[in-house]
Amino acid sequence: MDEKLKQVNVDNAWDLVEVYSKMARWKPDDVNKSCDEITNRLDKFGVEYKVYNPELYLSIPYTASVKLSSGDTLHAKPPAYSINCEEGITAKLHYVPAHFKKDIENLFDKSQDKEASTPDKVRGKIIISEGFAFPGKIQDFEKAGAVGVIAVNPGVDIHWGICTSIWGMPEYDNLENKPNIPVVAVNLDDGKKLIELSKNNEEATLFTKLEEGWFNQKIPEVTIKSDNNSKDFILLHGHYDSWDVGVGDNATGDATMLEIARLLQDNKSKLNRSVKIVWWPGHSTGRYAGSTWYADNFGIASEMTPINEFINLSPNGDKIVPVFGKIFTDEPVPKDGYISLSDKPGFGVTLNEEVELEEVKF
Repeated sequence: MDEKLKQVNVDNAWDLVEVYSKMARWKPDDVNKSCDEITNRLDKFGVEYKVYNPELYLSIPYTASVKLSSGDTLHAKPPAYSINCEEGITAKLHYVPAHFKKDIENLFDKSQDKEASTPDKVRGKIIISEGFAFPGKIQDFEKAGAVGVIAVNPGVDIHWGICTSIWGMPEYDNLENKPNIPVVAVNLDDGKKLIELSKNNEEATLFTKLEEGWFNQKIPEVTIKSDNNSKDFILLHGHYDSWDVGVGDNATGDATMLEIARLLQDNKSKLNRSVKIVWWPGHSTGRYAGSTWYADNFGIASEMTPINEFINLSPNGDKIVPVFGKIFTDEPVPKDGYISLSDKPGFGVTLNEEVELEEVKF
């Protein structure tokens, strides 16, 4: 192992991180350009690859704002899958406080204030609530009759996100999970202003600009075959699209995968199994659209199914650990390249009642 670690060239990986730190990677054309940065380096390293070009259904968010009755305008961001509402929608503001769980027994209960979120209070209103634009919250407000939602993010930053639970392409049987109202996010200070205005039954207007439809995206796939002709393979993957700021999600992962591809190519004679390395688009704007397309097209045809969507690594990358830490007592993890799934309900996992939860406050 020490000998192989000496072959790692951090500069190879860091070069991609530097490039990605200056690239916007959520608009489809920019995403494809960032894929070219990966394949150009694979060419340089002499690693063979294949590029798939699927049409993915995506929701591309651009801009959003909240106009107050005073004439002032607050900066906002629309999560992917909010409806496009460039003409604006005006309604009275209504505040629904968000509550955070103290006990594990109600960890998955609704977080909205029940009294404030009844249909008679929500119907026809623009809802303000702390937190992020999570799909369940948006769906609850829409079903109760809300005409728009403002998510108040913690801190000074406004976060991008996605407000549907649909994985990949929307289909007829899950269209009800696709929002039909405008949704925006604001920062904490502006959220506090809006909450105060709601106490006086003030009106506001939401504006959102998004583009929704089919977009051609690139999925690069490296296959490094072992010399022993084993039919087994390991799938290493991560998304290369991202939001507009920073490199943590997922530029560092993309760069690491690139260097792993180079190292395994140079050491393939020592592999017990083949390895596939795949970079996904459409993760942020299509809720895993790229990986969903890949699994739909190749999962059933593969001799190793089901494909486990997540590789859970410890901080030091030296062992496989549960992705949810100690929250569950029996979370399944891969062993010897395979994963065994339980037939029990609830994904076959049991909450660990001895875990202490911390209350989070804004």
